[in-house]
Amino acid sequence: MGLCDQIGQGAIYDCQNLPQPGNSPYLVLVNKDDLNAGSITYNAAGTLITNVTLATNKPAYLFEGFKDSVKTKIDLVQTDTGPMYKHMVDLVVYDVSPVQRQNLERMCRGSLSAFVEKRKKDSNTFELYGADAGMSVVPGTLYSSNENGGVFKISLASIDGQEETKTQQTVLSTDYATTRTLVQGLTFPPSITSLNVTAIASAGGTAVTVTGTNFFGGAGVNQVISAVWVNQNTGARVAQTGLSGITNTNITIASSVAVAAGNSHKLEVTTTRGVALTVALVTS
Repeated sequence: MGLCDQIGQGAIYDCQNLPQPGNSPYLVLVNKDDLNAGSITYNAAGTLITNVTLATNKPAYLFEGFKDSVKTKIDLVQTDTGPMYKHMVDLVVYDVSPVQRQNLERMCRGSLSAFVEKRKKDSNTFELYGADAGMSVVPGTLYSSNENGGVFKISLASIDGQEETKTQQTVLSTDYATTRTLVQGLTFPPSITSLNVTAIASAGGTAVTVTGTNFFGGAGVNQVISAVWVNQNTGARVAQTGLSGITNTNITIASSVAVAAGNSHKLEVTTTRGVALTVALVTS
């Protein structure tokens, strides 16, 4: 028997650390071509993925669900050249807006890889499905207003004859928290790190510079959809107009709009990749 035919290590039942079935209800999808054009780094033993980068200006996509909306499965396929593994991922898409429907149509044409987070938060939590050959949308019913409750149900699977050479691969960069940051960072969510002012005039007219990250959302061009002042006392929302000088790390507001006096406000910046909030500013 060669080394590839021999089991290298046993497994022991741990009654103090039992497996926890199921996945977290969100999924990070990446176009397989963007993963191919980037890089996957393994540890010395080749058993763990320690880092992932995508092609330049290409983001992954976060699909957030509910309870058991993400399900995974691996089937063994015996071929003439040896065992292969069919990767399968099911997800529910709750957003049925025109933009999301366009995304789904594109998914049906492409090949995808999926980062899945298991419910148990440990060193084996994050797994990558379809790392080598990718997965395609399985033909069948995507949407039925009655049977599916008005949502899309998507099944991804390895194409017959193009299965994976390995089962799902564990992604671990140092620890759980660091790995979660790595995986979520592939989606280029925006963040706000600072403002150049600590207060704004209620009548408006305050010049504000917003400093943060990912205002381009990994796309190489401006991805900012809106900026809104959120009243922390009443919840009222006032849209900020006149955004200018937007770069990946900065947004310039030449003149703030009028807001309620004597209330604290946060600036909410929304991009195509997510939402970021500033610290609260007091209005005078």
